[in-house]
Amino acid sequence: MSKMCKGGCKRKAAFGEWCGIKWQVGRKYAVSCPMIEKKRGESISRFRIAEAKRGENPMQNPEICAKNHSLERARKISEKLKARGVLGILPQQTEPRALKEKRRKRVAAALKKLWQAGQHPRQRETPEQRKRRMENVSRGMAEKIKAGGISPLFGKARPGKYKEIMFRSQWEKQTAKFLDKYGFYWQYEAIRIPYFNSERGREANTVPDFYLPSSNTVIEVKGRWLASQQTKDKIEGIKAQGIFTIVIGEKEIELMRKDPYRVIQLIESAEL
Repeated sequence: MSKMCKGGCKRKAAFGEWCGIKWQVGRKYAVSCPMIEKKRGESISRFRIAEAKRGENPMQNPEICAKNHSLERARKISEKLKARGVLGILPQQTEPRALKEKRRKRVAAALKKLWQAGQHPRQRETPEQRKRRMENVSRGMAEKIKAGGISPLFGKARPGKYKEIMFRSQWEKQTAKFLDKYGFYWQYEAIRIPYFNSERGREANTVPDFYLPSSNTVIEVKGRWLASQQTKDKIEGIKAQGIFTIVIGEKEIELMRKDPYRVIQLIESAEL
């Protein structure tokens, strides 16, 4: 007869006396029994509540709070998290697929509420803040790919640098080179356009990839998100502003290599 988990979750013991473990390094391991996690969480909550009532919670102390938010502490935490990531023992690396999906839905629901309340961080950032954020994202992607990793945010997309601009994908970089080669003056992420996000049921803003001032044309380079509803909403919003819109997908990228004049005619048609 199979042993049952010692934690009382009524599951079969798969690792010694426990139903599972989160991670193991040598003889050290962390139990992943849901009952143990539940009891632990409840115990910590009771302790923190009682501590706060007595005014002894560390976060109620200004000096401790300042220390906890110091750059030095953040650096040490970052180093520890990187070390655990290398070992593959971070919580998000070890959690079951079902829990990961549950967490993803919970986060998505929380972000949706923030968006509906007009409190989402992306709704509050200025064009300059967004530009800095995207530059940081691109820089991080470049460093990760150089180290042999793949960015989970953009999947297989690889950033590329051209004319001191860090593009978020090789397709964007290729498009920029194509426009230069055939004499089209362009600006990268230069304008901000409102559109209606039908999935969230709210007004939002989009910053198109390329803007050609001479013909009031926007060029959007889309890969895996080409058929998404959000992309369709953005394109409709751009066209509603009276801006000629060109969407560059895999077909157009291939034409840039094999039959560039078809793409040139497409861009020049905006000037007619």
